[in-house]
Amino acid sequence: MSVTTRGMAISSLPVEILLEILEYNPASFLGASHVCSLWREAIHRRPLFWAVITLDVPDPEVDGKAAYWLQRAGGRSLAIKIRERKPGRREMDVADDYLVPLAKVLRESVDRWEKLSVEAYPGQLQRFFDSCAGHAPTLREITIISPLDDLDPISDAGTRYLPLHIPFTLPTNGTREAHTTVKARGCFPVFASFGTSITELSIEGWTTIGHTGDLLEMLQSCPNLTKCHLALTGPPTRFLGRRNSFHHISLPHLADFQTWYIPDPESLLTNLDLPSLRVLGLSNIEWSDTLVVTLGSLLRASPLLAKISLTDENYYEDSPAPPILGELHTLNSVTHFTVYGNTIADLLLRRLTLPSVQELSIHDTPFEIVHQLISSSADLRKAFLRRAAVASGVPILPLLRLTSLRIIDHIEILEYLHLPQLESLVLGDVEWPSHWPPDSIGRSLLTLIERSAPPLVFLELISIDIPDDILLSCLKQLPHLEELHLCEYPMTDSLVRALSAPSEPTTHYAFLPRLKKFKFYLTNITPNAFIEFIASRVGSALPADATGVLPLIEGKITFEYDMPVTEEEYLGIQSYGDFVDGGFR
Repeated sequence: MSVTTRGMAISSLPVEILLEILEYNPASFLGASHVCSLWREAIHRRPLFWAVITLDVPDPEVDGKAAYWLQRAGGRSLAIKIRERKPGRREMDVADDYLVPLAKVLRESVDRWEKLSVEAYPGQLQRFFDSCAGHAPTLREITIISPLDDLDPISDAGTRYLPLHIPFTLPTNGTREAHTTVKARGCFPVFASFGTSITELSIEGWTTIGHTGDLLEMLQSCPNLTKCHLALTGPPTRFLGRRNSFHHISLPHLADFQTWYIPDPESLLTNLDLPSLRVLGLSNIEWSDTLVVTLGSLLRASPLLAKISLTDENYYEDSPAPPILGELHTLNSVTHFTVYGNTIADLLLRRLTLPSVQELSIHDTPFEIVHQLISSSADLRKAFLRRAAVASGVPILPLLRLTSLRIIDHIEILEYLHLPQLESLVLGDVEWPSHWPPDSIGRSLLTLIERSAPPLVFLELISIDIPDDILLSCLKQLPHLEELHLCEYPMTDSLVRALSAPSEPTTHYAFLPRLKKFKFYLTNITPNAFIEFIASRVGSALPADATGVLPLIEGKITFEYDMPVTEEEYLGIQSYGDFVDGGFR
């Protein structure tokens, strides 16, 4: 068929079918409009295709494009996206008003907006919103981006800490269910009456704030929030001043409140009433006695709290512990608890009990405090303990429902635990140099296994050196183990050969009879020893031309960088399957 004939056949496609096709892929409608005049006329009469308007600025023709698309969109609901064509490049003066004419074109349609995304520098953003103020009863999603790439933290500070006032309003003669989502980067918006429709608010990126009162003003303008995330990341967020008194704000529906890099969290939390709070996350905080008292009050006033995360990048190992303050708090509803401890945070932790906790992650906290936090819980299923130093005299802690445990450093904790239902165990000794002799770590693991006889299915050892005889004694008592990871572990050929040998001339292995998956990372075993292991587990090598044949075991090995692997050895391994991570080097 010639090109001309093919073009005639395509253009003869009935318009109704064409429009149905384009509705499934509306992004292609502009190309289709150039096929023939019949298609162009039909597409121009279909408002659906013109209701998603993307506008790149600065562009001298953008105002005309906006008017053209609005005319063809008719009375349909609209999605408006305004993009900075060269974000981070200040080729135009920040005082330029190039968004104002565009805003004047768009403002007549504000009452039909469903989605709005706008990217511009702070001053331009404010002038844009001021120029298109009006009722926005159908707006469900707002995204505001202030490009950060080329902003100077000193010269721009006076501009950036000012709140971005959004003058959208709601009609007074009607009701609207609150369910609008707002995302902002590099700025913090404050809303007019439209704020009552906002249920989710997310702020991210570096922004300089005058004081805590600015954040409180933003939250006060959104009284129906159910979710609020303040991720002020990037260069350290700065508060340019402090204010001693603020208005107390009630957010009766807020269930999920999380912050990152807030410089003054105690002032913020002290002035918030959050009776429906279920998720509290405070990351990168600076602990203080005041914050401990503030959190204690918040926890008492939030009976529905189910998930708490308190993390800090700093570790106050040498700081003296102040005296314990206040009464014990029993958090009956908390099921997930994460904390990066220190001597100041310990003030709060010593005053808590968690009778319903199911998942626990505790870092840099003495084991005696960990013991206190979870000894009253009968439901703990998953725990992660990092640098939980053990003091003498701690009683054995039975955790009868715990199925997953991860311990990094201070592995001697295992000697104080009884875990009869444990299925997954990860142990790591990442301190360098290690403070623990190999036989000490191995005997801690062996003590747990002999005491609890756990039905382990998964075991991972990271940067741990355990003598072969002790590790084999452990593995001998783990007949249910299906997955074994040894990462940066000094494996020996003797160890891997022991894992290869069956106890009799059958497929019954002396060690790990149910092993299905392995990971040996940066191991110094020889290729020949690994081939013996794979051959014993797979059964026989695959023909050179075999495809689609699955071995009885799967996994990857990464040899130490100073362990030479010849091409012949590599091909020998590959004859049993794809087991070498990264291929032949």
